[in-house]
Amino acid sequence: MKNILHKYDKIFIDTSTFLVNGENIFDSNSDYVKRILSKENIGSIQQLFFIENLLPILEGTNWKINVPFEVIEEVKSKEKIIPTRTSNALKILNLLKKSNCLEVYQGKNYPFTDNIFITILFRYMTKYNMCLITQDRNLADDVDTIKEFRSIDTNKLIHAYMVGFDKSGSIKLYKYNKRKRYQ
Repeated sequence: MKNILHKYDKIFIDTSTFLVNGENIFDSNSDYVKRILSKENIGSIQQLFFIENLLPILEGTNWKINVPFEVIEEVKSKEKIIPTRTSNALKILNLLKKSNCLEVYQGKNYPFTDNIFITILFRYMTKYNMCLITQDRNLADDVDTIKEFRSIDTNKLIHAYMVGFDKSGSIKLYKYNKRKRYQ
């Protein structure tokens, strides 16, 4: 994971990743992921990704995760629907903040959080290498599309990643590959 993240000046994480579980993890329908998730000692995917893997990397490198304030508000809004994952996500956000690994910023009246990420990535696409860690395949497709603008030429990296397991059961980031649209 460190080998992936070191390429980026800005690392963003969206709501779906803070609320990650077995249903929205990368390749959730594959046999090997189902086998991993069926183990009793698997624990929380949120804990595996954020606490056991990502936080030590951030602390060891002084990197920060960039999160719009609206993502935190969206996480809080899920409390009645998915209380355990919401509680875990808020604890993770607090731990990231206490560890000085979280940069929170406020958007300007964005109608929804996906819009914030698209706007920021587009705005800074010529200045920073950026990645978004998301479990939202539609948002990941949109991130992948940003570099397709013909009128703007940039050599900066802009990628989307998804949290998943490899076949050995280790949690990792998978670079998202844009889905083809069928008409």
